[in-house]
Amino acid sequence: MGRITTPTYRLEFNDNPWRLAWNAKETWDCRKYGRPSTASIERFRVARHKSLEIGGVNEHISKSLGYIPYITHARIIRQSTGETVAEFTAPAFELV
Repeated sequence: MGRITTPTYRLEFNDNPWRLAWNAKETWDCRKYGRPSTASIERFRVARHKSLEIGGVNEHISKSLGYIPYITHARIIRQSTGETVAEFTAPAFELV
């Protein structure tokens, strides 16, 4: 059987404009997304948004919701200590 390990970092973000809570959590893979920083959160956010647009691989999610989920706040947390390593807040107005 495989070994169970706890990921080093997790990403928490809010992509629902009508909720002010952190509603999504996923593991942060440093090999895939890079070291935890504000710039790497921004790259993740842009790539996720593009995948949810018409013609993107996650287009079906946007269609079922009726809007494209847009990440407004995000933070990367070290699992072992609960310390926030990187944080991002989207600008109030942004052309997408």
